[in-house]
Amino acid sequence: ATCDGFLFRGKDVMVVGGGDHAMEDALYLARSSRRVTIVHRRDRLRASKILADRVLNHSSISVRWNAEVDAFHGKNELSHATLRVGSGVERLDVAGAFVAIGHVP
Repeated sequence: ATCDGFLFRGKDVMVVGGGDHAMEDALYLARSSRRVTIVHRRDRLRASKILADRVLNHSSISVRWNAEVDAFHGKNELSHATLRVGSGVERLDVAGAFVAIGHVP
């Protein structure tokens, strides 16, 4: 996110993951992006309490709980992602996606 985040200034982006790295990316991106959505496959974050609290209290960051990315869509650039949530599917309109799921998801 620190290298490419500036490319998404004023746009909606997503961060996939629930650990410290994902929270750091989300907080960094929230400085310049319009909206940051964290997509996390569990119902609570694995990040440290201080990072999780910062993210959960940030006005530009939201969390999509119990969700997994099914697919990314777009021609030449990302337009949206499809999320699996329970037995359903949801569309999330984003211009950028940052995957921070660690080495062994």
